[in-house]
Amino acid sequence: MRSIRTTFIAVLGLSLGLACSGGGDGKVDDSGTDDTNPSGDSADDTGPTGDPGYAEISSPCGGQNVYSILFASDSVGWVGCGADAGVHETSDGGDKFSEIDLATGLDIYDLSFAPNGDLYACGNGTADGVTSFLWRYDGGAWERLLDYDTVKMSNCGQVASARDGEIFVVSLTIGDIIFSTDGGSSWDPNNERYWAESNLDDPDAKDAYQIAAMEAVNGGYFGSGSIGTEPPYFYRPSDHPDAQPYNMEVVTIDGGFRGWSQSVATPDGGTTWLAGGRDEDISDDASGYIYRSEDGGDTWESLPLGPEIDVVHDIKFSEDGVHGVAVGHRYPPASKGGFVLLTYDGGQTWQELDADLPIMQSAAASGNTFWVGGDGYMGRGTF
Repeated sequence: MRSIRTTFIAVLGLSLGLACSGGGDGKVDDSGTDDTNPSGDSADDTGPTGDPGYAEISSPCGGQNVYSILFASDSVGWVGCGADAGVHETSDGGDKFSEIDLATGLDIYDLSFAPNGDLYACGNGTADGVTSFLWRYDGGAWERLLDYDTVKMSNCGQVASARDGEIFVVSLTIGDIIFSTDGGSSWDPNNERYWAESNLDDPDAKDAYQIAAMEAVNGGYFGSGSIGTEPPYFYRPSDHPDAQPYNMEVVTIDGGFRGWSQSVATPDGGTTWLAGGRDEDISDDASGYIYRSEDGGDTWESLPLGPEIDVVHDIKFSEDGVHGVAVGHRYPPASKGGFVLLTYDGGQTWQELDADLPIMQSAAASGNTFWVGGDGYMGRGTF
């Protein structure tokens, strides 16, 4: 397995859906549970039910990118926007949104839930004087938790909480993390870059990896990522005796190519995993991929996708673990735009939604409803 032994900067534009580099928008899927199919029905008996009832809805981000979507139910949800457009909430499934007044000049890259139901929003302050990049909402008020005047990080690309009190923050532009065990009351001001399990046995080792997508599932932290010169990686909790909750084992998904891994999701609480991205060894053609593992990430199989699929930016599952949605862009994106893929069997197979779409960046699913967002665009449909 190759590793990165020098500091690198993942250019922010990589998350904007460019044709040959893919995106880097970290997302946390809150739908992984133990009881993923309470009806007891087999996924093999669940198939497409016809027209998904898909339609464009008004984006609260205006003409800006929809970086993150998170729904607590089929009616209550939040959207994080780029280009200073902040975070917005809805109580009617996305028919109307209202902006949350956190600060002027914010890009919001990730939204996720804690086990106790608290909502975390993280991103980057882009206006003069805006230094905050992590907030928490407990149902009553929003609280600022982190700013780059007090810690050595300039933004937040992903945030996750696997246990009450724990907060795991990952930088968008470099492989740095910062971790709190007391709900954000205190943080180690020296951010950690060498969180890979391989560093625990060698004090001089400096194996560093980019986390592009992360999930908190059943008390542990999982993710995927890489840069364009590395194969796609899957990250899972370390079982090393000296491991902290943020130390992760690095598993190579496929060592046969340089793969810019962008997305990760589980339909069943951590046994099955899916990771999506782009093959960087193919620069002049569509090379998007979704890999699937049914053994907790030990082994992976590439799934067939359409010939124009170029980058899989986001994957999300509904609570039943059967229905899911994936989004990204085609190649070339300037002329062919984006795509939405739907699954009705827990991610074993995917079918393309028949719609003309711009570059797509984010997705969410709750119950029988899914939402997708991209370049100045939002859409909603039913499975």
